[in-house]
Amino acid sequence: MLTEEPSNFENTNWHKIFAGLVVVVSIAYYVYANIKSSEDRDLINQGYGLTIGGIVKYNGSGSPTTIYMTYYYFVDGMRYTRKVSNYQLERCEYNFEECKDNKYWVAYSIKDHSKSLINVYNEIQGQTDPKPPENLEWFK
Repeated sequence: MLTEEPSNFENTNWHKIFAGLVVVVSIAYYVYANIKSSEDRDLINQGYGLTIGGIVKYNGSGSPTTIYMTYYYFVDGMRYTRKVSNYQLERCEYNFEECKDNKYWVAYSIKDHSKSLINVYNEIQGQTDPKPPENLEWFK
């Protein structure tokens, strides 16, 4: 009785190679996102303005590379949005409806208004004259 030998394609562990590649790409993206975020923070620290913004979308499930939040803010009448990855916001994770109307402080670069950070730890909706934060300690 003749038996077929497995092909070279079957002998290789493509699934292991693919999984390794996914891990490497995920780590590279995570490092890139952190470097980019650090560069944005440096630019904002050089000079910033404060405005009020809110959350447009939140996806809090999956791996660190698939967790993200999108928020909006206005500067000089123009609307900006920013998508931030690896942003855990537990109270929005299971029911976004609880978070979608909340308002937060957003710090933006006076050189490039599209660069911004948000402080989701201090909700300001319903306040008639919210006091701006003294520094960017809680902004991410």
